[in-house]
Amino acid sequence: MDDMIVKSHDKTDHSAHLRKLFEQARRCKMRFNPKKCTFGVQAGKFLGFYLTERGIEANPVKCKAFTEMPTPDSKKLIQTLNGMLTSPSRFVAKSAQHALPLFKLLKKEAVFEWTNECEQALQRLKNALSEPPPLPLRRFGGRQRSSDPRDNRRAKISIFHEQSFTRP
Repeated sequence: MDDMIVKSHDKTDHSAHLRKLFEQARRCKMRFNPKKCTFGVQAGKFLGFYLTERGIEANPVKCKAFTEMPTPDSKKLIQTLNGMLTSPSRFVAKSAQHALPLFKLLKKEAVFEWTNECEQALQRLKNALSEPPPLPLRRFGGRQRSSDPRDNRRAKISIFHEQSFTRP
């Protein structure tokens, strides 16, 4: 196991959830490296995404890099563009459909020709990633609570970073 998150809607639940996690870890003879653990945070970076009360948010650095990328003038730059789109694409509805004109340029037999359709596709993706909406955090069992910032049930997240636990 590499990474773990314990998310709760209030402090009482959070303590109980952490207790269960530690009991299970003890049964499996797992240990945590305290230097790599973070507890009781309102938000945090995890696996390249940001976990907040609003949900899972795209990494703004990756989105900005994509939106500031100049218009590609070669297949190599299209490959770079597609690579940059991999992570944030989950925040864009129908991203593969929007990027189809760009994917077509990567076919072996295709000659690189930047068309108006390609430019429109790129601009749609850039606009969508300029302010991507958060993906909602689901409550276990499918129910969801309000993500209104005035809601006094603040989500608490404990983040255990990669390689933060070892077996004896």
